[in-house]
Order: sequence, then C-alpha cells, then structure tokens
Amino acid sequence: MIEDEAIARTLLRAQLERLGFPVSEAASATRALALLQRRPFALALIDLQLPELSGTVLLQRVRGSPGPNRNMKAIAISAKIDADQERRLRQAGFDAWLCKPVAVERLQALVRNWLAPEGATEKEGSDGAGEDDRLTRIQTDLQAKFLADLRGQLSRIESTLERHPRQALEHIHKLHGAAGFCHFEALQRWAAHLEIALREGNDVEHRAIWRRLKREAETLLQRGLPENQDSG
Repeated sequence: MIEDEAIARTLLRAQLERLGFPVSEAASATRALALLQRRPFALALIDLQLPELSGTVLLQRVRGSPGPNRNMKAIAISAKIDADQERRLRQAGFDAWLCKPVAVERLQALVRNWLAPEGATEKEGSDGAGEDDRLTRIQTDLQAKFLADLRGQLSRIESTLERHPRQALEHIHKLHGAAGFCHFEALQRWAAHLEIALREGNDVEHRAIWRRLKREAETLLQRGLPENQDSG
C-alpha cells in the first residue's frame, strides 16, 4: 500500500487485515520504490497523488524495471476518477481503481479475485462482528485525531495558499483525503472544490471557497463526533 496520508493508510491496513491479508506500506514514492525493488508483491494499492512522484509515474517505473514486481496487480486510489482518467490509468498499467473513501466491499472483491488462496486466508472461525467492532473503533479514533489536528491543517493551508500554491495543494489534498476517509463529507467536498479552483488559477473563486471551507471546519469542530457529519 502506497499512500502518504496517515489516516488513509490506517484504515486501508485495517480493512485488508480484516480480510486476512498481510500488508506492507510506504508513505512516499521513494520508500515505495525501494520496497518494491527488494521483494515481490502480488498487489499494490497506489495513491495517485504522492508528494514526490505521481502514482502513475511510480507504477510506470516499476513496470519498466527489471525488478520482481513488473507483473504485479495494481489498484489506483484517488479522490475522483473520471472516464478520461480511467483510460490513462489503463495505459499506465493499472488493473483497477478505487475512489476515496474506499468501500471495503469493493476492495474485498478486487483483492480476493486476484490473490491466490495461499497468499492470504481468513482465520478459521473468525469473529466477523468482532472485526467490524474493531474497524468502528479505529474509525472513531481516527475521526477524533482528525478533529484534534484540524486547526493545524487549516493553518498549514492558510500559510501557503497565496505564496506557495504547490505546497498548499499538497496540504489541501491531504485534508481532502483524510476528511473522506473520516466520512466528513461536507468538508471533503469543499476541499475538493478548493483543489480544483487552485489548480485552475481562479484566485477569486479559491478565496471564496477557502472562506466557506473554514466555516465548515469550524462548524464541524463545534459539533464534534459522532461520525458521518455533513452540514451540506
């Protein structure tokens, strides 16, 4: 699993382990390439927007190298994937793609379709309800951590938004992904709108969206948990 956002990594790991699959993870393209050169993997989940290299470029390097993972299965993970991007992902060598937040049922279907039974098997007599409770606890803990760091995330965005738009985009992308995995849907939407406006260079719109995002964040902080908040 190659994902720079800690909340996303934690939840994806929990989902895969719940299905009985062992997981290795990397938080950057550099670490991922080093790991992929050392030993073979049956499958890689790759975030498309990584700080050093895009997930697409990373996979192309792996596919073009003489290393042990030229033919591994690869799933792209992104906040949004349209028809044009699907075509580009196929050309880059991805076998499938998932939108954030990743639905465990879809992830399960893809992984079990590709991996041999001996590669990962669920424990005999495993307690499905207990595992579901564990995932719920992890989700709640991550939501609490997200809210605790939200003002810090906003501060990092604000300090880079005008003078360092590339850094701001990295911070906004992380906020976008983490909000999605935590099921804070309204905040996720405003972060997505801000990403688009900033990429398009629309200064007037991105400032207006930024103000709306901050209001949504403040509302969320005042409301706090339980999960799945969405004030529209």
